[in-house]
Amino acid sequence: MLWGVAFIISRGVSAAGKINLIATIAKVVGFFLFIIIAVFAFQSAKMGAFYHPVYDADGLKNGLLSQVNKAAIVTLWAFIGIESAMMFAGRAKSGRTIQAATISGLAISVLLYISISVLTLGLIPKEQLLGSASPLADALNSVIGSGGSAIMAVLALICLFGSTIGWIMLSSEAPHQAAKNGLFLPYLKKSESKWYASSSACSNLCSVTVIHFIYAIR
Repeated sequence: MLWGVAFIISRGVSAAGKINLIATIAKVVGFFLFIIIAVFAFQSAKMGAFYHPVYDADGLKNGLLSQVNKAAIVTLWAFIGIESAMMFAGRAKSGRTIQAATISGLAISVLLYISISVLTLGLIPKEQLLGSASPLADALNSVIGSGGSAIMAVLALICLFGSTIGWIMLSSEAPHQAAKNGLFLPYLKKSESKWYASSSACSNLCSVTVIHFIYAIR
């Protein structure tokens, strides 16, 4: 899949960008549809008390501050990459484009994360939510039946494909720019076009392939 996406990008970054845009719109629309369904099916009684202590696997009590701390760490991890638009600042026609992409991306992400997190609490019992491997699928299943899992699976595939395009371009850009400044091997400066760092992408994908093989034979 990675090499296939890299081939698509190498054939034309403009076309790859349009595919990424379509995937982004599809997943945002999908999440908004989930939010709309959840609003009408929301049951505040399922949320339970605003706060109650949680005990971990070792039997240790996690109070309010401990829970807030862990939630903050997870939230920080979830927003890693929001600054990715800055990586392509040198290629943008205008700095305003980068600013708009970063701010709008952050605003939409915050809206989606908060809405989905809160609404899910009102769709399935807290006990079921704690042990759920796929909370959104379980929440949607509780409203529309078993078809919820299929819908979320399709949405996940769209998210995966769209993000793969962006991350391949992003992971290639960092060593490419470093090579242009004399910090990395000159080979990584090679580019098939002004938009795609082909040599850097090839090196990254080779590294990922080797890592996958090592992980598979362990």
